[in-house]
Amino acid sequence: STVNDGDVIVKDVSGQYSVHNVNGTVEMTNVDGSGTAKTVNGELKVFFRGNPQNNSSFSTINGDVDLYFLPKFSADLRFKTFNGEVYSDFQMSSLPPRQPEEEHTSGKFVFRADRFTGGRVAAGGTEIKIETLNGDIHIRERHD
Repeated sequence: STVNDGDVIVKDVSGQYSVHNVNGTVEMTNVDGSGTAKTVNGELKVFFRGNPQNNSSFSTINGDVDLYFLPKFSADLRFKTFNGEVYSDFQMSSLPPRQPEEEHTSGKFVFRADRFTGGRVAAGGTEIKIETLNGDIHIRERHD
């Protein structure tokens, strides 16, 4: 983890991870596991050696998110970008939107939606949440 003017580089890790940055890139190479990776102002790139088997999340505010999965990738993706596009090397089918959560506050009903779009790759399964405010999301097939 770092805060100002530094990139976080992670290589050859297995298991659970939690990687955070503020002003700089997060790049993870040869990752086999699941967890969270995020930065505020910077790109986020993850090259998987083993596709995630547990729920994971990847986010940045200002930057692209590039995730490189192995060819036999299967997951349920939830993604959101405000000023950007989502691109995938994998064929995807749409997931239905989640139902808004209902709250009762001061005698009023409040509905909260997560505003994530969903896509299922192959048979689905593990949920992978990907988010950027100002940037593109790339779901790529890793070719070594």
